[in-house]
Amino acid sequence: MNELREINNGVVFHTDQEVCIDDIKSFATEKIFLVTTERDATRILEEIHALTQVDSIFIFCFKPKKYQNLLQKVSKLIGIYRERQDLLNALKENIILVEKHLEEFSFYSQHKQKTTRDLSKESAEFLWFQMFKDVILRLPRDSHAKQQMIELCRHYYHGNEKELKFIQQTDSIIFADIAKFSEYPDEEVLFDFGTTFEIVSVKEDEKFNPCLIKLRASNKGSKVAKEHNELNRKDEEETRVELIFGKLLIDMGQYDQSLKYFQRLLLHNHTQKDDIAKINNLVESTYYNKDDLKKELEYYKLAYNLMMNDVPIRIKDSVRLITNKGLTYH
Repeated sequence: MNELREINNGVVFHTDQEVCIDDIKSFATEKIFLVTTERDATRILEEIHALTQVDSIFIFCFKPKKYQNLLQKVSKLIGIYRERQDLLNALKENIILVEKHLEEFSFYSQHKQKTTRDLSKESAEFLWFQMFKDVILRLPRDSHAKQQMIELCRHYYHGNEKELKFIQQTDSIIFADIAKFSEYPDEEVLFDFGTTFEIVSVKEDEKFNPCLIKLRASNKGSKVAKEHNELNRKDEEETRVELIFGKLLIDMGQYDQSLKYFQRLLLHNHTQKDDIAKINNLVESTYYNKDDLKKELEYYKLAYNLMMNDVPIRIKDSVRLITNKGLTYH
C-alpha cells in the first residue's frame, strides 16, 4: 500500500467489485490506472474498458501466461505481472508517459472580453491563473501561514511515509538539490506558474503519427491580466488585487470557493480596514448568485452599516451597494 502511495498519493483500494466499478465511473474527468487481480479481471474489463477516464490497466496474478490472450483483446491492458516490483516499475513508467501527454500549458486566444468587465467562464479561468501567483505572493509569510501549509500537506499525504518525511524536514531545509528526482534531467524545463504560449505551427509526423506543435512564449497573458485589473480599478476604484481575484472566482461560478476565500480575508490581520465593507459586499454578491436571499440580505446590511458608520461616510460605495440590492428585487 505504501509503495503505491509513494508513486501517486491518489490511490484508492477496493475489495467489492461493484463498488469499484461505480467508483471508476464517478471520476469522469480523471485519468485512472486500474490494477486488478486475475479473479476480477474478466468482469471488470468488460465494464470499464470503454470508459474514457480509464487510461491503463494492469493485472497482478500468479499465472500470467493464463491471461496473455487478453493483451491482444484489450488495448488498454499494459501488462500482466507476477512480481510486485515489475508491477511497480510498469506503473512508474506509464505514469511518466501520461504526465508528458497531459502537461498543461496556458494558451491565449484574444477575445473582445479583454476590453470589458463581463467575462466568459473561459476568460475568467484564464485570468484566475494569471493572478493566482500575484495573490499568493501578497499573502502573509509568517509562522502561522507556514504551519497552516504544513498541516494541509500532512492531511493530504496521510499514510504516505515518504512524503511525510519530506514535510517533517520543512523546518530545516531552505534550499535543496532536486536533480535526483528528475526522470528526464536533460529534457525538463521549468516554467513559471501561469506561463502562456502562442501556437506557431502544428504539423503531423507522417512516420510516427503524433503532431509536432511548435510554441512561442508570450507575455500576452500578463498583459491581459493587467488590463483587466486596471479596468476594474477604474470602474470601481478597486486597488487590491486580492478583491479582484475573489471577484474572478464569482465570475467562474466557484461560489463556495469564493466564500471561503473572502472569509479568510476577513480573518487575516493584513486585510485593510477600508476593504472589510467591500469584502462583505462581495460575500453578499456571492449569496445572490447562489439564490440564498436570506444570507444575501444579512451581508448587505452588514456592508451597508460599515459604510455608513465609517468616517467619513462612504456615500459612493454605499450607492453602488444599494444599486446592487435594487437589482435583486427588479
